Amino acid sequence: MSGLPGSGKSTWVQKAIKKNGGVWHSRDKVRFSIVTENEPYFKKENKVFKIWINNIQESLDDNVTDNIYIDATHLTKNSREKVLDSLNLKDAEIY
Repeated sequence: MSGLPGSGKSTWVQKAIKKNGGVWHSRDKVRFSIVTENEPYFKKENKVFKIWINNIQESLDDNVTDNIYIDATHLTKNSREKVLDSLNLKDAEIY
């Protein structure tokens, strides 16, 4: 997923999963699970990214569903490429 903050990416994913099944990997969910309320939002971003990529890779490797939703703003081509380059995408179809 790619879009501005608050544009409805997560809402869309939740509806798509109800309709088609799948797995949802939200970078924000990972961030909020490790950053405390009093810490700056991006304080642990390297750790957030590593955990998030690991979770996505596990879903790809387990091959339990055809629908894996990767949710973050991804506003630039470089940010999207960073994610894709961090994954082992052997036979994955990317939309």
